[in-house]
Amino acid sequence: MKKALGFIFSLFVALHCVADSPLTSTFFAEAYKDVDVINEILLRRGKSDVFQFSMTEKHLNFFDNPTISLDQKIALVNALGWGTSQNIDVFKKNLQKKYTLEAIVLDSILQEPLTENQEFYLPAQVISYDDLTLLAYVQVMHDYFRPMLGMQCAYRAAINNQKSEATTYILALILAQYYLDFDWCLIYPAVSSVRDIGPYSKDFMRKEAVSAIFEYIDIYRNACDEIPLDTELTNNDSIFSEEHWIKNPVYIKPDHQQISDKKSRVDLKLLNKQSDENPMFNSWVVFDEASEGTTFLLQIQNDGNLPSIETNMLLRIDNSLELEGAMPMYFQHKIPVIQPSQTLDLRVTIPNYWIYDPNADFEILLDYDNNIIEENEKNNHSSFHEWG
Repeated sequence: MKKALGFIFSLFVALHCVADSPLTSTFFAEAYKDVDVINEILLRRGKSDVFQFSMTEKHLNFFDNPTISLDQKIALVNALGWGTSQNIDVFKKNLQKKYTLEAIVLDSILQEPLTENQEFYLPAQVISYDDLTLLAYVQVMHDYFRPMLGMQCAYRAAINNQKSEATTYILALILAQYYLDFDWCLIYPAVSSVRDIGPYSKDFMRKEAVSAIFEYIDIYRNACDEIPLDTELTNNDSIFSEEHWIKNPVYIKPDHQQISDKKSRVDLKLLNKQSDENPMFNSWVVFDEASEGTTFLLQIQNDGNLPSIETNMLLRIDNSLELEGAMPMYFQHKIPVIQPSQTLDLRVTIPNYWIYDPNADFEILLDYDNNIIEENEKNNHSSFHEWG
């Protein structure tokens, strides 16, 4: 088992990226609808489109009950949804009270790990492995663009609690979230290895819950075959062609458009700018050493008063000016739901390609498939040029 967990961790140290979907797309709480506290949330979810629920004293008592198995507790976290940062604070304060800890103790272990042998902050070692697992899961569910903040807690819990199936699944889902934006080849093995390595002796996940997890994760089973990163970039049949993204969508297209009106409106706005005072090379277009590629650190804001629906963005790179006979390169990325007035930090990495080669000519188009009829469509699109 330790060797298997070492394999999972080796996947983590291999690359460095941030992404946004395995944690929020694997909904397995339905497998625990016989648990009253979970079913209460499921019933509320069924009556509305709400996917975020506040953590209450009743939920904290459920987490602190030693007679309740860990798989049920993580199912409650799953039911509560994602994206509500207040839940992180509520859970952390409960642990502070439970273990008589200062806030700095929890902050010290919710930081991005640097090495496999990084020391775990000594005062935090009083926290049980179950609570470390829950802390990691709560953290990443509500701050899913920075999943590695939960890595120290999840890995320490898993390596010291190797017979717990639920603990190991949480570690694997965090890693899957970590890999989504860089190398889809690693998503499926990161999670499927949990199913394969066993045997476990406690905290068993229900079969229906595991099936729900793999309904999403199985999408990446053949990712290495579908997205060969060594494909010639000038080949129009490559992963950078328009045809590829039609065949391999990055999101599930809605049945109907989201239409804004005078009272209820969505307005997605690209905040990234180009100016002499803020050159791109020193700000939001950077070289990614791990992938030898280009990372775009994008900021997207919803200036409307209505949550947006899930949609996509297009990054179009025009290298035809530099390479004779080259075709424009197309790259798509999912844009998740953005709440009113919320600013989303989106990290997009194109591996094995440096955009300043020699110059950067590209454009970004939000809501590329026109899923949202917005109040203002003019701020969705920007073109950029900078000399290399």
